[in-house]
Amino acid sequence: MSSITDVLNKLKQLPQAQINQLVAAAGLIYIASIMANVTWMVLPGGVVGATFTPPGMADSRSSEVVGQSLNIRALTTLNIFGQYVAKTVVTDEPKPDSQQRVIPPTTLDLTLTATVTENIDGKGTAVIASSGLQGTYSMGEKIDSTPAIVKQVYFDRVIIQNGDKRETLMLDGIVYDNKNVATPIRSPDSRR
Repeated sequence: MSSITDVLNKLKQLPQAQINQLVAAAGLIYIASIMANVTWMVLPGGVVGATFTPPGMADSRSSEVVGQSLNIRALTTLNIFGQYVAKTVVTDEPKPDSQQRVIPPTTLDLTLTATVTENIDGKGTAVIASSGLQGTYSMGEKIDSTPAIVKQVYFDRVIIQNGDKRETLMLDGIVYDNKNVATPIRSPDSRR
């Protein structure tokens, strides 16, 4: 009995954490090798050293060339990614430029609080307050409780169609001048 007790006491003195790590690492290596063998059993194995040779190319093991040539033209006529059709965008809106007539400020009781513009001229989204309620509007959308429709969105203004006339709605805090150029409002006490 004492020999068993002595053996158990000596086992208790061994570094258990290091032994556990060693056994776990050996188990993981064994499981990984089994999984690798199973993977190679499941995958179809080819001839060792075999290589793919496309048609029309010389075989690497012989000097003869296959008599067929590769017909790319037949492949391109399949249009596997679809037929390319160039789109032409037809718009009745003139592009804004320095030659365009001056668009007067709006007479409607609207406040432009924010704009998000895209790289394309006049496209974007505007946050407009009308009758105390804010809404988000894009090109072609009607502004709630008004007859106005958003036509173009720029970083500092929105061009709207109010009935038969076009009007400019400037971003809150920016004054519209007769050159159609935005100038920020400066308070008298602000210093540059």
